[in-house]
Amino acid sequence: LAAQTRAAAGDLASAEQLLRRAIDADSTLLPAYAMLAQLYLSQKKLDQARQEFDAMAAKQSRPVAALTMSGMILQSQGQTAEARKRFEQALAIDATAPVAANNLAWIQAEAGEQLDVALQLAQRAASRSPDVAEITDTVGWIYLKKNQPHLAVPQFERSVALDSKNATFHYHLGLAYLQAGDAVRGRASLERALAAGPDPKTEAEIKQALSRQAGFPSRN
Repeated sequence: LAAQTRAAAGDLASAEQLLRRAIDADSTLLPAYAMLAQLYLSQKKLDQARQEFDAMAAKQSRPVAALTMSGMILQSQGQTAEARKRFEQALAIDATAPVAANNLAWIQAEAGEQLDVALQLAQRAASRSPDVAEITDTVGWIYLKKNQPHLAVPQFERSVALDSKNATFHYHLGLAYLQAGDAVRGRASLERALAAGPDPKTEAEIKQALSRQAGFPSRN
């Protein structure tokens, strides 16, 4: 919270230091990792930061946080193969590291590979960090990839309950409802996703999903 306040005030250096301290104190704190990565992105410092975290990992005996942060930076840069390596290295040190497990699960789900392994990783992350909406969303996304919408829906509903302003969570819930045959709830969730202000890519996907449903009668 202090880091958010400092960042809002334009004191990015202090915000960075506070976020680093938060991660050092609790390596499971996914929002801190995400905010720190966003901070580096806004300052165009991703490469510099990644090199620093890789150097830290080489010096530490159990560099779970450093490897995870490096992996998240690589993931944000689209370097998925290298990001995967960092998360796997972190999990080799701590098999229950929730942030690394969640992000590796997401990578596997997006690639459509090893979905059962991805689900185990995501569930392991969720068991350690049950109130992190992003992790619950990952579990739901894997169920959706496995064509099990009835298992996906409760996960996405929980993500929305934890963070009702996140457009992506509403979008995923809408997709799950539609896949389960609930057109009414599906459209409503997609409309809420649009109202929540998604990024341009997600907005286009939501509009496509809505257009595909136009004129389709509800099965409920």
